[in-house]
Amino acid sequence: MADSDFWRDLAEKFTELNTQDFWLYTKTEKRIAPGQLCRWEMTATLDIGFYYLARYDPLARCAGTKVPDQGSNLLDKWLNAIETRVPHAVEEHDGVRYIPYVCLHSANLCGMFESAALEAEHSAPTNPVVLGALPPGGAAGRSIAAQLIQLRDECRMTAEELAGELDVKVRSVYRHFSGAAIPRKRHIRGYERIFSKALKRQVVIEQTSVERQ
Repeated sequence: MADSDFWRDLAEKFTELNTQDFWLYTKTEKRIAPGQLCRWEMTATLDIGFYYLARYDPLARCAGTKVPDQGSNLLDKWLNAIETRVPHAVEEHDGVRYIPYVCLHSANLCGMFESAALEAEHSAPTNPVVLGALPPGGAAGRSIAAQLIQLRDECRMTAEELAGELDVKVRSVYRHFSGAAIPRKRHIRGYERIFSKALKRQVVIEQTSVERQ
C-alpha cells in the first residue's frame, strides 16, 4: 500500500492541472454488459489542453500502480477506480460515457486514499486499513472531500457558486474538493448550511478521526 505522502503529492499535482482554461476529460463507449471493464480514451479541448493531457497521463498511470482495481492498462485501472469510488464522477450522453473534471476527481480520490493511508500508518498491525476497503459510495467513513463532491453534484452547484456563498477563493473550494486541504470548522458549517438549503434537508458532513485532528 502506498504511504500518505505518495497520495498527498499526487493530489497536489492533479490539483495544479485543474484549470478552467480548457476541458480535459475521458470518455468510453457505453458498456455492453453490466460489470464489463471500460477502455477509456483521454480527450482535451484547445491546444493547451493537450499539453496538460501529456502531464496528466503519467500521473494517472503512477496512481494506477497502487490501486487494486482492474483495467487493461494502468490508465484504465486509475479511471476505473475513479468510477467505482468517486460518487457521480461518470456522466453519460448519447451512449458515450464521460468523466468530466477528471483532474479534480483524480485529486479527490488521492485525498481519499491519503486518508486511508494515514489511518493505516496509525493503526495497530492487527487492524490495517487497505485501499480495497474504501467504500464505493457509502456515507460512513468517507472523507470530507468525497462528501462535498457528492453534495455538490446533487445540488448541481459550481465551485464558483460555492466560493461566493462561503466568501472564500475558488481555489480554496477546489482544494477542499480534492482533499488537498481540510476545511476549517466554519467552512464545514457553511457547506452544511448551503447544501441543506439547496437540498431542502438537513445535511451533516461527517469527519474521520484523522480529519478531526
